[in-house]
Amino acid sequence: MPSAVTRVNQGIKAPIVRVVLPNGSLKGDLGIREALALAREYDMDLVEVSPATNPPVCRVINYSKWQYEKSKSVKHHSSAPFKDIKFKVGIGANDFKVKCKHIEEIIGKKGQVRVSAIMHGREVNHPELAEKLIRDVIEFVQASAKVDGEVKKSPKQHVVTLVPR
Repeated sequence: MPSAVTRVNQGIKAPIVRVVLPNGSLKGDLGIREALALAREYDMDLVEVSPATNPPVCRVINYSKWQYEKSKSVKHHSSAPFKDIKFKVGIGANDFKVKCKHIEEIIGKKGQVRVSAIMHGREVNHPELAEKLIRDVIEFVQASAKVDGEVKKSPKQHVVTLVPR
């Protein structure tokens, strides 16, 4: 089972390691003392990046800078954010067009949109109005967007996700 802790400098226990230099070129298999001396020459750290291989792969890099870049890249690997656009079932024609154009702008920027058709009060007794509204939105933006999954229906709203084509 791989360890979650990265071994650095004297923390590396393997007697022989495969060393990768700061410029990315492979130095080869060296004894741990020679590898540590090489890292000191570069005024950098010897970091074990692949402990599962035989011999383990170590890089000569600035450890704190590498940790910072690694944490920074993890934060930006989230999935594409959703934008929620909510329609009331009794929306006017012009308001409908404005919201649909906004959906097209978001889709044009490679975003994902969650469209909700919300029913209030007595509208709950007529779910076909929400279904028609969702169909109309899909038809309006069909040139730039496609439906991801199916329409999720609940008593008070119908929801569909649109993604770029």
